[in-house]
Amino acid sequence: MNKLYKHADLPTQHLNIEGTQHHIPVKARDAAEIARRRAEPAGTLIRRSQAIGAEVVAQAFEQITDEDDLRFTTRYIGSATLNSSWYSFAEGASEVMRRRLFLPLLADEFGGWLPEQSDIYDDTKARLGHVATLALGVETAHRNRYPQTQYDRINTSFGRYCGNTALQLACLPNFEQLVETATPEMIQHRVRLRAQHLLRVSRELFQEIGSHPSLAQFGEPDSDLLVHIRKTAPSTVYRAFTN
Repeated sequence: MNKLYKHADLPTQHLNIEGTQHHIPVKARDAAEIARRRAEPAGTLIRRSQAIGAEVVAQAFEQITDEDDLRFTTRYIGSATLNSSWYSFAEGASEVMRRRLFLPLLADEFGGWLPEQSDIYDDTKARLGHVATLALGVETAHRNRYPQTQYDRINTSFGRYCGNTALQLACLPNFEQLVETATPEMIQHRVRLRAQHLLRVSRELFQEIGSHPSLAQFGEPDSDLLVHIRKTAPSTVYRAFTN
């Protein structure tokens, strides 16, 4: 029996692409807001946007049920979540070439546990809610100046969980194509191909939206990502995010 694919690699050079734009928070105009930002540790704003964005994603995803809407939504949520994983978990890790993520297991070695799409969908909703909780923890740890080792542990847990959740998101659209008429080995091979495709899409989406998508962009209404979604999303998805 062939070994099942259970892991995926997140390259540490994932978004180190010359000439591309990383997200820059929108400039404050209100004097009180400017003063508040200056009083906080540098970097708090992007982490606050990330926490807000993760909550926006969790709530919006609960309103997405149609297959076409799911296909559109997971493309952007999955890419943003995977890129946020890289920013927290892999960027700057020069001592290694990749970080290990875990693929969702849709079958076991004995041909059992073939879940329904609804099972994966419900679990993904719960996972996105936990991503939001972890993102808030990252913001809190940074804003309150936790010891560096403690902050790093919290941030790494967030990044790893984001990456694993993103790979599960990639499996939701056209779910039946993953599990129909296949051995466990073939199912997990297809899951791995979905992960590789998401990695490629998340690296290339800046060409469409102007900057690399991330959860922080979901926390700012005028970010490149949300502007792009408002322009291109199906009506149900548009309402889910603008609500």
